[in-house]
Amino acid sequence: MTPEELSDYAYDCDYVAPDSPEPDYRYVVKLVLRATLSFRDGHTPAIRQALRACFDDYFAAFGKGLQWGWDPQPTGGKPTPWYFDERLIEVTREAFADVKEDDGMVLGFMSGLNPDYIGDYGIKCLTVPDWEQAMGDDGSYLSFWVACDTVQNGQWDGGKFPLHDFLLTCCNRLNATHGYAGFALALPHEFARWEPYELKLAQRYYGLEIDKTVATALMTEGWKGIKGVNWYTVLGGHYVEKLGGNQAIRSHLTDPAFRFYDFAGGGLVIRAGDGPEMGPVAHGAPPLYVAVNQVVRDVRTTVIRSMGLGSNAGELRFNRHLTDLWLRRFDAPGIWPPHQP
Repeated sequence: MTPEELSDYAYDCDYVAPDSPEPDYRYVVKLVLRATLSFRDGHTPAIRQALRACFDDYFAAFGKGLQWGWDPQPTGGKPTPWYFDERLIEVTREAFADVKEDDGMVLGFMSGLNPDYIGDYGIKCLTVPDWEQAMGDDGSYLSFWVACDTVQNGQWDGGKFPLHDFLLTCCNRLNATHGYAGFALALPHEFARWEPYELKLAQRYYGLEIDKTVATALMTEGWKGIKGVNWYTVLGGHYVEKLGGNQAIRSHLTDPAFRFYDFAGGGLVIRAGDGPEMGPVAHGAPPLYVAVNQVVRDVRTTVIRSMGLGSNAGELRFNRHLTDLWLRRFDAPGIWPPHQP
């Protein structure tokens, strides 16, 4: 992908807020490079400290670009956004040790001006409490994103903070159960109004990840299956075994464009090519993504929930049917995009 092509994709995907004052453009939809990892035992001290290390690393690399974050230990009522500074970082570090195991953690730090806007950088997590995991609801996750041109700028595999290495480190620290990384959309905390843009853009690009962790966690928790594939596909040891083992997976993906990385607990990361692909629908689904999908589809979740909220005024959003089709978009030609009446 050339820089010019990526610039065109970003121009197509990025959406400036209607109330944005010129020239201080404030975005509500951004094309980014995003990674999301699911994991278990988010209530335990060991995983909490591992999660803290992930946040510390991200803050050290990108903290200067972050503008706000949630109060990590709200005293009551709705959490409030704080200006991102050293005080918030310190309070966040304390929260990883202070929040009790029977309580969950919800953290988020973004480069947008406030919760109504979104920027090129952000990191967030959710951990479920011990009693919830005991009931089978183990949908803890870590998600972070960076500017969409990170690969072109040499900052994914190189630079002072290689993000490829950071992603693998997070997989090892958290003993990830599954996950992915690739081109995705970032929406602000107040995202409901902008969901129709997700569906619109998803119908243009096969490779564009729709990252709705709150909805998809309910589809994958309790070993129900993985969400799908992208540039990076992360398989925890449980799913590697279900697919016949590490070597069996590798034996089906013999193209030299594939790279494989082992991580803790028998996990395997599959990287499909040197860089992520947008996969314009007019060009067909990216062949490397299709190949990975054919290998791992047997462990993809069959529990389908809507990735979108309900329509307010007839606007189209992801619903349960469209979510099902989108998850199967690499299975065969003609499944995605959906046929319009």
